[in-house]
Amino acid sequence: MALPRDMVFYAIDAKGQTSLHRESSRLFAFPSDMGSKTLRDAVNEMLSKQEGVVRYDFHGEKIVVFKRSQLTGWVFAIGVIAGTPAGAAGNEMPPILSELEKEITLSLSKMDANLVVAATGLSETGLHGPGARKILHDLCGSVPYAVDCAAVDSAGMMLTVEPEEYRKFEGADISKQEQIIRLHESKKPVFSKVIRTVEGFDAVDIEHPVFSPKGEFAGSVSLLIRPESLLSGVAAPLAQGLPVDVWVMQKDGRILYDPDEEEVGRMLFDDPIYKPFPQLLSLGMTISKERSGSGSYEFLGSGLKKPVKKEAYWTTVGLYDTEWRLVVTHTLAEDGLYAKRDLAELGVKSLEESLRDLAGDGELKEALSGNDRKTIHGIFKKFFSEHHGIYGIQWVDALGINRYGYPEENSPVNFDFHSQKTPSSKYILKALSEKTESSFEASLVEGKEGLFSMMPVHKGDAYLGMVYMIRLKP
Repeated sequence: MALPRDMVFYAIDAKGQTSLHRESSRLFAFPSDMGSKTLRDAVNEMLSKQEGVVRYDFHGEKIVVFKRSQLTGWVFAIGVIAGTPAGAAGNEMPPILSELEKEITLSLSKMDANLVVAATGLSETGLHGPGARKILHDLCGSVPYAVDCAAVDSAGMMLTVEPEEYRKFEGADISKQEQIIRLHESKKPVFSKVIRTVEGFDAVDIEHPVFSPKGEFAGSVSLLIRPESLLSGVAAPLAQGLPVDVWVMQKDGRILYDPDEEEVGRMLFDDPIYKPFPQLLSLGMTISKERSGSGSYEFLGSGLKKPVKKEAYWTTVGLYDTEWRLVVTHTLAEDGLYAKRDLAELGVKSLEESLRDLAGDGELKEALSGNDRKTIHGIFKKFFSEHHGIYGIQWVDALGINRYGYPEENSPVNFDFHSQKTPSSKYILKALSEKTESSFEASLVEGKEGLFSMMPVHKGDAYLGMVYMIRLKP
């Protein structure tokens, strides 16, 4: 039976988890963890009574009648949408934004449902051994943008990790990570903000608690993903050819996805490149505070004599208490034609331009020629911290030996590309011998695909080799 679009129908089980919903993407979710206080209060009331009426605001004001089934214990709810979402009155969501919200939510929900299956399996097999390893292998295989999957014990130690190239992190202590602390306190699933992982890159972690057959807390199952991989896989195909920009940010202003990858990882409210655009920052604050809405701002782009106006619409996607703001913007020039933002308008250098500047830096040349490891380390660390999305920054000398890199866990030391072959060796040695800028894709020895950019370094007539950076391929 097809219900009108202004009606809702669903069921939640005794734990507050969605067991029936007209939208498959909502199945197995916990409505109380979706970021709406009024919805959380409504769910608590529904779980505490046999029947009644509740009101809450979640993608519109809803009035819902509910009753508990004596047969299943589920609470069945049916209601109507009484109003539009706060801050969005009179502003209908553009179709592209609605489609993006649907597809991203579906991807997150499928991933979450797979974690439910994995947690149930680990309850039977335990957190280590062949059975646990197969469950984690299957979990990672079911999520195309997964980095690794781990079984974590109640002390926060990663006991079993898949796929194989990440097994070296078994035994790592992640007990101090914020999402692990939350999970241990609540014994409920958690979805982290972007964190610096023990594997050496920025990612988000989804964790589900694992309980023993007796119901005792045993630990958790972890799924690590890079949000830009998930989001680009959904947003890029849907927005291709359309006169819109799509970007996603955390509530704290961290950019999770942008077609200009140099912006990924930047903090909207703190990064100097956004300071010249006060209207953008003001709208960003509104986007951070409101789950959905619309607004506009003006900026004076590079080469423009008059300000350009941008219209923005946004909504919210996410899991549990962690929310991502999904934003679609449309840029209008004075004559009404589409004008797309580029990096120059923000005063941002591309990563390749920044790497070229690094190769020409006098202090680095002096340090490389003198094999001053401490200074090289400091310069590489600074470059890494200032340029988001980099997996590693390295120096290979003129003899083909990778001397140093940052961060250390992603960097070979005194590694001879001539005698110790890797998938990238032939490309690195070719660029080194030609002494020219080069970029290529190659597999990393620790797994995943890398995007390599290489720049030659000269000090006078002396050829010092090349500095190069690696980014993980989305």
